Amino acid sequence: MCGRFARFAGRASLEELFGIPLELPVPPRFNVAPAQPALTVRRDAAGRHEFGEAFWGFNLRRADGRRSMLVNARSESAALKPAFQDSFRRRRCLIPADGFFEWSPGPAKRPYFVHRSDHRCLAFAGLWRSEPERGGGEAPHFTILTRDADASLQRIHDRMPVIVPRESFQVWLDGSAADASALLARLPESRWSRPPSAGASTTPGTTTRAASRRCRTRGGTAAGATARDLRVPAAAAQETRDAVADYLDTMQPSGGPGANP
Repeated sequence: MCGRFARFAGRASLEELFGIPLELPVPPRFNVAPAQPALTVRRDAAGRHEFGEAFWGFNLRRADGRRSMLVNARSESAALKPAFQDSFRRRRCLIPADGFFEWSPGPAKRPYFVHRSDHRCLAFAGLWRSEPERGGGEAPHFTILTRDADASLQRIHDRMPVIVPRESFQVWLDGSAADASALLARLPESRWSRPPSAGASTTPGTTTRAASRRCRTRGGTAAGATARDLRVPAAAAQETRDAVADYLDTMQPSGGPGANP
C-alpha cells in the first residue's frame, strides 16, 4: 500500500515534467497523509491537462452504516470494482511525488523513504472523483493505485504505488479504459536502488533508512511531519523526518529538491 508520500519538487521541475503551466502555490510537502489535499494532474472539462489540488482518499459508506476511506486501489482489479469502476473509465489522474514512505515489517516499524535512484520527481497513477462536502458543494478526491512491489522493495512491503513513466502520461490521462488497463499490464519495474541493511549508512540513490538526527531542509525544519499527521508514535514521526533528512542531505546545495522556485 501507500500511506504517506512527499512532494518537494519546485515549480520549474513540475512544469518541465508534466509540460503544463503551474499557477498554484507549491510549498514543499514532506509528509502527505490521507484526507489531506495534494497536488494532482487531471483533465479539465475541455480535455486539457491541468494541475489542481484534491483530497487524498475516496470516502465510502458501507451497507452497515460504517464509514471508511479508500486511499489505495489495487491496479489489478480497480477497473472492475464498483467503488473505482467509473473513475477508471473517465477520471484518471497523476499525483506528483518525490518519494513515498514504507515501514519495515516487525515490531520496530522503521520508516524507509523510497525514491528514484536518479532523484527525479515521479508520478503515481491515481483515480479521482467529486464528493459532497459538509459545508455544501463538492470537492475532488483521489486514490492511488498500487501494484506488486518491485523485487528490490519486497523485503519492506509487498505492494507499492503504480509509477507512470513520462512517455505514458497521455495514455493514462486521455486513453480509453482498455488503453489504461494495457498500460498497467506492461509497466516495467522502477529504478529504485536496493534498500540498505539494518544500520547501514545512507548513500545517494538508495531507498533510505533514517539515521537519528533532526530533519533539515535549506529553509529550516521540514513542515508537516508531526506525530499527529502521521498517526503513529512520536518516535516514528521523528524517524520519518529523519528519513527525508537523509535523502535531502545526499543532494548538492545547488541542485537539491525544491531548488526551483
